[in-house]
Amino acid sequence: MTDFIDNNTKETPSENYEPEIKKNGNKLNHEAAAYYDQVALNMRKARRELRLTQQQIADAMGIPRSTYKNLESGKVGIYCFHMAKWSYVTGYDVRVLTKGTKYDLTTRLNCHDLIHLIETLPQKQYDAVLGLIDAI
Repeated sequence: MTDFIDNNTKETPSENYEPEIKKNGNKLNHEAAAYYDQVALNMRKARRELRLTQQQIADAMGIPRSTYKNLESGKVGIYCFHMAKWSYVTGYDVRVLTKGTKYDLTTRLNCHDLIHLIETLPQKQYDAVLGLIDAI
């Protein structure tokens, strides 16, 4: 199991912050809602496998438990930043979160598909990916 981050920094909500997707609002996109529901389910399963509480993971991520609870319930969309923090804290590959979704890269992307995807990127992104590959 991963050692947890021990930092006392907490996110502070912005006065104008509003999730991009709310199940109880008009901004609901059914495809996105299904995605966030599956991600939330994957978060819960992983946390239970680790036998951790929401509070423990929230503390390690440096976010309030209420924020973590909303992420894990699918009430709000999870952003890349939180996905990366969750992955770092739990020790799970970030792709675990998207497992079972339409965008599940663990099962849908083979080497040929990856090469094709890279080749179709705009030049600036293509160069950035090649730079990352070279660095590895």
